[in-house]
This record gives sequence, structure tokens and C-alpha cells, in this order.
Amino acid sequence: MGACRIEHGGETAASLARKRWRKATLQERAEPSVNGLSWRIHEALGEGEQMTEDNGTGKSRLGRIEESLERLHASHMELHADIQALHINIESLHASVSDLYAIVLQHSRDIEKDGENIRADSENIRGALARIAEIHEHRLTELEGGDDGKSPS
Repeated sequence: MGACRIEHGGETAASLARKRWRKATLQERAEPSVNGLSWRIHEALGEGEQMTEDNGTGKSRLGRIEESLERLHASHMELHADIQALHINIESLHASVSDLYAIVLQHSRDIEKDGENIRADSENIRGALARIAEIHEHRLTELEGGDDGKSPS
């Protein structure tokens, strides 16, 4: 949306308002409004200018300002709706991330339990392999004419 430029004597209304604002006393700045308009809008219109001045555009200055304010309000409402939609999206994303985090925590616990089970199984396998090795060694010893005094049969 383009900025509204009102020119007066080669200067924009904004630059004139800034000059007038710098010159204004603190008391004038503290006043909330002048004739129902904020101090800055009143100054942007110009001290000696009429609110109904045409300037060859077919619209009064007040009409142009009201149109600008209406466009600004419409833009503000669109932005507000967009922000609300983003807020809903963020809440949805937060819920999804929270759900995923809970799943990850559960998987972590499951993996930890699996690791403990694997360690226990590996100890059992080592024990079984050691017993098998002892049995084979005992059989070999018996086959070779073992130390127990028995003869091979």
C-alpha cells in the first residue's frame, strides 16, 4: 500500500507536520486533539487550509483522508485476520510438536529397555557358550583318554 502524499508549496504534509511539531510547545503537544482530530493530523492538514479544499482532484482533503483511513483500517483488519490465522497455525504446530516429543520420549524409553534386554541376553548367551565350551572340552578330554582314569569306550 503506497504512502499518502499531500504536497503544499513543494513540501510534503509529513515534512511540514514534522517542522510544526518541532516548533510546538510541550503544552500543545500534550493536548490530545484539536477540533476532534489528533494534533499530527490537524498539523498535516495545514493551519490555514480548509478541510473542504478541492485542489482540483474532485475530492475534499477530508474525503481523501477518510478514504486513506478506511484503506488503512481495511488493511489493518486483513493483517489482524492473517495474524489470527497464524496464531491458530502456531497452536496447531505446538500441539503437533508436543505429540511428537511425547512419542520420542516413549521411543527413548523403549530403546533404553531394549538395550537392557540386549545386555541381559548377551550375558545369557556368553554363559551358554561357556557351558558348551566346557562340555566340548570335557568330551575331548574323555575321548583322548581323560584324567579321570576311564578308558575311552
